[in-house]
Amino acid sequence: LPEAMRNYLARLGWSHGDDELFSTEEFINWFDIAAIGKSPARLDMEKMQATNIHHIQQGNEDILADIVMERLALSQESKAKLMSALPMIKKTAKSLDNLIDNLRFLFLARPIELNDKALQSLTEDKLVNVRNVFPALQKLEAWDEDGIANFFGQFMEENELKLGQFGPVMRNMLTGSGSPLGVYDLLLLLGKEESLARLEDVLSN
Repeated sequence: LPEAMRNYLARLGWSHGDDELFSTEEFINWFDIAAIGKSPARLDMEKMQATNIHHIQQGNEDILADIVMERLALSQESKAKLMSALPMIKKTAKSLDNLIDNLRFLFLARPIELNDKALQSLTEDKLVNVRNVFPALQKLEAWDEDGIANFFGQFMEENELKLGQFGPVMRNMLTGSGSPLGVYDLLLLLGKEESLARLEDVLSN
């Protein structure tokens, strides 16, 4: 991010106490030429990356959304969906490319293509659990955070299952490539109609 680079480059030869991470506005307000260091600066790629991660994870979501929309060539009609996912996705982002890659699943056209790793996860012992949960999931009316969590909690209790026995494969079926988000969040972000359609596309093959 431009703000992250300004933060990092400013800190190479200037300091404001022990402050390592700051906004461009803070830098402008704090800058004092007397605080410029005399020692030669050393480029530290790990520190640069850490600074970038901080600014992505704490960044203004409207600015991040504009960058993502440009990179993915999204229309303005897609912004609401993007903004609903940004607060969750940016928490785990390691770079701007990583942020964009982790948001891409929202805008894929059906039927989505599963990468090799996702395809390899479709083992019969996992798919049978997805097939069992799918009809009940179709009938779920409370498609919100609590409704989804309660639904799966009851399903796992009644069938003596753990989330790991079907959650990861459902995540791959919904995204095509995996995601840092859990399956509950993915179902919520995609919405009922799109979620069920993506699952059915895979189950019907």
